[in-house]
Amino acid sequence: MTASGQSVALFAFAAALLLFVALRHTSPAGEPPPADALGELGAVVIDAEQALLVGQLACEALAEEERAPCLARLDDLQAAVGVARALHTSGEVCRRQAQAECLTASLEQARGALPELRRAMAQAAAVR
Repeated sequence: MTASGQSVALFAFAAALLLFVALRHTSPAGEPPPADALGELGAVVIDAEQALLVGQLACEALAEEERAPCLARLDDLQAAVGVARALHTSGEVCRRQAQAECLTASLEQARGALPELRRAMAQAAAVR
């Protein structure tokens, strides 16, 4: 197999892995869901961070001229992960400090962030 063929195979594997992670969060699985939207957001953030890492590694394995467009396809996921991680972290602080109003607002924000994060994961997983 040529170096170009290996790059394509590695990229296809990474895209399949990203797709698996994205699909895992679009349909119910056998495991019980987290107790609330904040817990669910935390779980999806962890998977999204892993998917982002795999995507970045796959892009780095590509030829130099293909690398930048590949990494650009991950920009939306990177942004969504950053926002979701910050929301989750601040929400958990509210929970630990038993701040009811803050926690209520954080839960609402988490419910709003989940679809955006899932959309970004699915977009990153799409092979173009």
